[in-house]
Order: sequence, then C-alpha cells, then structure tokens
Amino acid sequence: MKNNLKAKIMLVSLIGILFFASTCIINGQESADEITLNNKTKIIDSIDNTLEGYFNGKFKYQNNINNLNDSLKYIQQDTVVYKESAITDDNIRNLSNINGEKIYDYKVSNDIKKIENTNKGYKVNVTYRVEFYYVGARDKSYIEEDHIIYLNNTSNKMLIDADIYDEDSDLEDLDNKYVNDKEEYEKEQIRKIEDISYKYKSELKNIYNKKEQNNYITSSRGMYNRNGARRWALDNALTLKNDYSADCTNFVSKAMCYGGGLRKDEIWYYHSNAWIRVIELRNWLLNRGHAQEKDHYKYADIGDIVQYYSKNKGRWAHSVIVTSRTNKYPYIRVSAHTTNRRDVNVSGIYYPRGDYSNYRVLHITR
Repeated sequence: MKNNLKAKIMLVSLIGILFFASTCIINGQESADEITLNNKTKIIDSIDNTLEGYFNGKFKYQNNINNLNDSLKYIQQDTVVYKESAITDDNIRNLSNINGEKIYDYKVSNDIKKIENTNKGYKVNVTYRVEFYYVGARDKSYIEEDHIIYLNNTSNKMLIDADIYDEDSDLEDLDNKYVNDKEEYEKEQIRKIEDISYKYKSELKNIYNKKEQNNYITSSRGMYNRNGARRWALDNALTLKNDYSADCTNFVSKAMCYGGGLRKDEIWYYHSNAWIRVIELRNWLLNRGHAQEKDHYKYADIGDIVQYYSKNKGRWAHSVIVTSRTNKYPYIRVSAHTTNRRDVNVSGIYYPRGDYSNYRVLHITR
C-alpha cells in the first residue's frame, strides 16, 4: 500500500517536472512569437487608427459635424492628397451648408482587406463605409468606397502619402499609374483638383442665381410607380449582388421594372443592352416616350434616372436612381450600384465632385 502510494507520488512529481519543463520551452517559443505578433499588431493598430482618423475627419468636416478638418492631421503635408483634402473637402462643405441637410446617428468603419510593405511604409486596400441618417429622413443612408492608401512611417507616426480613389475609375488602373509614373499621376490629380474646384464654384454661382430655384414640374402620366421604384432601390442597394462588374444601369433598370412596374419589351429586358448600358437605356427611354431629358437636378423626381458623363472615358458612363427629394440644392438623394450607395446626397459624391464633367436627368413620363 505504502509502495503504491509512493509510486503515485513519484509519478505526480515527474509529471509536474515535465509539465514545468515543457511550459518553459513553450513559453520561450511563445515569447519569440509574441514579439513578432506584437509588432504586427501594433502596425495594424497604427494603420487602422490613421485610417479611422482620416475618413472620420473627412466625413465630419464635409457634413458640418466638425468645424475643423481633422483628416489633415493624418496626411503628410507635402503631398497631393493633402492639397486635395484641403480644397475639395472645403468645396463639399460649402455645398453642404447650402443644402442645409443635417446628419445624425452616423457610424464610420474601415474594413482593411490587404496590407503590403513598401519602401517607405505600407500599401493598404481598404473599404470605407458610413451609415447615417439625414434629419427628417425615414430611411438610413449608406456610402461604401474602395480605396488604396499609401502610408509612411518615417517619423514614428503613420501618415498618408496617397489616397488612390476615383468614383469613375478602375482602382487597380489608378494604382498602376501611381506606381509606374508617380510624377505624371500627381500632375493629373492636381489638374483634377483644379477642375473640381472650378465646377464647385460654377455650381455655387448657379445656386445663387434666381434661375436655379426649385421650380420643377412633374409631367408623369401616373403609370410608373415612383414610390415602388424608390422602395425597391432602397431595399436592394446594399444586399443585392452585382450581376456585372459595372452594374449601375442594371441596378436602375431592375428598380424601374421590378419596383416601378415599367414594362419590358423586345428591346428592354433583363441582360439586354438597353437594360445594362448607360447610353442604350437613355435612348430606349426617350424613343419609347417613357422619359424626357432634363439638364438639372431640380427637374428630377423620385424614381427618375440621373446619368453622368465621364471626362476620363469620353462618354456617358454611370446611372443612378433618385430615391429622395429635398427642398434645397441639389434637391435629390440617390441610390446606386457598382459602388454601393443608399439614399445619398449627390453633390458630395457625384457631379460636381470627381471626374464627372456633366450630368443629365431622365424624367420618367409614363
């Protein structure tokens, strides 16, 4: 009995010694891994904090939530992106002041998809998202954008060197231009900044002109279910998967048909050119007598289509659907696909911002 008890005590002691020894070995290995892991975690946290401050600061300043543009704190000062943020954010804010729309209950988030090392720091693929409400609006609004951000860590502080993004351009193509010929890319960006600034000034001038008052007249025959098209677009803007890499016109056709009750025919049907292509949809609507073409946002009603001309592509290249009307410029909020948008004010995203140099309203008359 004593021998059995003694044997058990020795076994327990041996297990204890082995466990302690193995723990020391494991802990020694973990310590080495933890150093690497901690470094990676610190880098990711630093990148995430910079992106959060950058995007959050831009959104708050553009929409008159903050009086200071805090996004500038996270950008290297001697860069084109710093100039772009300082000028364009001011322009967007000025238009936001005029339209008077207030935002509340907002949430800004960043989904980092990929981080790569560069000579000066890091290249980050990130999806920027904002959910929010306009005061008085029943439905939540939503913005989603894919960006490629270049950051440097040369001064022990993670700062942004470049923000590769354009609503109308392929992200990888833009990035290749930046990588292969940074000087030419930055010259082009400066030209865009100047062009956008000119468009904003022109819009502001037109707004203050008495001719630009909101005096639109609806001339619909009542067969088109505007609120049905609106509801379909709002319900599906974020949840419906894209059928195409450029899905914008396909999305608005679905809203007009499935929500608005606009009938298909031998030209306009699912997957047809008239259904999925910007110019062909416009031609079908006009030739069938379903729409009138207008030259200003003030003529657009709920369920109407707005199309944008791409200076970069040299053609009409994007379609969105009107999902809300407002009392002041730009009078409308829209929903869209390819880049997902849900009931957002057009002036801070589309014309006069970005590469789009013109727009047209397709006012449905059915």
